[in-house]
Amino acid sequence: MYITPSQTNLLSEWKLDGNSTDTLAAHNGTDTNITYVGGKIGQCASFAGNGKIATANNIGITGTGNCTFLAWVKTTGNTFVPFGFGVYSAAAWRGLRIQANGCLQLDIYNSNLADTAVVVNDGKWHLVGFGNNGTTAYLYVDGRNIKNGVLAAMNTGAGVVLFGQTPNPDGYYTGQIEQATIWSRLLSDAEIASYYALSAADGGGILTNLAGNFKNN
Repeated sequence: MYITPSQTNLLSEWKLDGNSTDTLAAHNGTDTNITYVGGKIGQCASFAGNGKIATANNIGITGTGNCTFLAWVKTTGNTFVPFGFGVYSAAAWRGLRIQANGCLQLDIYNSNLADTAVVVNDGKWHLVGFGNNGTTAYLYVDGRNIKNGVLAAMNTGAGVVLFGQTPNPDGYYTGQIEQATIWSRLLSDAEIASYYALSAADGGGILTNLAGNFKNN
């Protein structure tokens, strides 16, 4: 039996199914040079190396505040971040970077967590994400915690969520993103695994309405 993640502390869900509206109506996005194409679950946002999506307001996670951020991505690129949040100043940004080796890195100013084993830029859909619980950070790929470690710094400013670009900016993402969801708490490993299993099998995703309820399967 799957353990369905609780909606407790659920902040936002961007299905990116034709637009960047937050289904919780909290942090809607603004598109720049984004197109929508067929994806893994309905449509997805497509980034051609010159586009971004920025949310309308901040998400209220600062410092070492707990969080989990998950999204489906498909790419063959290996530069810059598919998504992240914060403001670009000392220790104020956190987001996922795809390294030259094709593996994920949690990109935090002067304090990074990098994987060297699981390649995600193979042109296939992968559920990727990151989370933190205090100063301990975690990387997730396809329902598994693939890397964790204690970081010396975490972001100190709450800012917009960005898809496809870092906030300085220093580059753009190429590929597709869909079904991005963020909680202001760290999901358990069982919840992460369940979210992957359910969303991979279910054409409608897990989060299905404005109340943030989860679909039972």
